Amino acid sequence: MPLPRPNGLTSLVLRTDFSDDVAWEALREVLGVEATCVDDRRYDGVGVPELLGEDLHHVFLADALAQRGPEYPLLALDLEDLVGATLRVPVAVFAEVSAHLNSGAAELEDYLCGGFSPPSGPRRSSSGAP
Repeated sequence: MPLPRPNGLTSLVLRTDFSDDVAWEALREVLGVEATCVDDRRYDGVGVPELLGEDLHHVFLADALAQRGPEYPLLALDLEDLVGATLRVPVAVFAEVSAHLNSGAAELEDYLCGGFSPPSGPRRSSSGAP
């Protein structure tokens, strides 16, 4: 099931839990224009295994846990570098994390290893060269 493409330099936020429309709308309001939100029942209950192999760098899942305020911890899923790696990203840092992932300034691995502080220094290529 191919995923839609995010708009511009935003990240895709895929709704995978449809049990609470009010919670979803609250999350969308908090995300604002910083995300391309997908609200399509075809993705109800979709998890990490079903998304592996998708042709995107990363995706954020709005599962049941992510739709609980006030932190709204989205599930970031790496689909390119550390395929299948996940990390809970509180909505308060979503815009920053999304911008770094989309610009190539950081990879999900950087956040897995270093927490949510902005990466420093130039990003290394996969060959280890700066």
